[in-house]
Amino acid sequence: MTAAVDWTDPMAVLEEARRRQSRRDQGQPLSEPSSPSEPNAAYEADGSLPWQEVQRRCYRVFANGGCEVYWLSQARKTGQTPGLPDLIVFGPPGAPFLLMWETKAGRGKLSESQRKFALHCQRTKTHHASGGVWAARRALRTLIEAA
Repeated sequence: MTAAVDWTDPMAVLEEARRRQSRRDQGQPLSEPSSPSEPNAAYEADGSLPWQEVQRRCYRVFANGGCEVYWLSQARKTGQTPGLPDLIVFGPPGAPFLLMWETKAGRGKLSESQRKFALHCQRTKTHHASGGVWAARRALRTLIEAA
């Protein structure tokens, strides 16, 4: 847990702003984890973050991990095939993998077309995962360790 900030001290305020920006850049929540086993799972599951913010943070998790990330999700209706993942993630140098990532905020579930796509990935031995920021971190760590 971080110490209380003295909001009357300009240097303390500046340091807190830097700390928060660093956590944002890393796709982390502003506060420290409340549970060492599954940090801030409740923070994600409560749906307090909009899907777009969760998506942006998932992207940063993979990009900051040295991955090449392609963003497929569209903010509007397009002619794109239903079920395609939100992100296609190529592992960093030294850890070759391909991951199809579907971002889910709160308690979001895969749609029927997304489940079908995940089954095709499983059948072809292509990595597929879904979830929020902490799930993205787990997936990245697992895939890098396995490479």
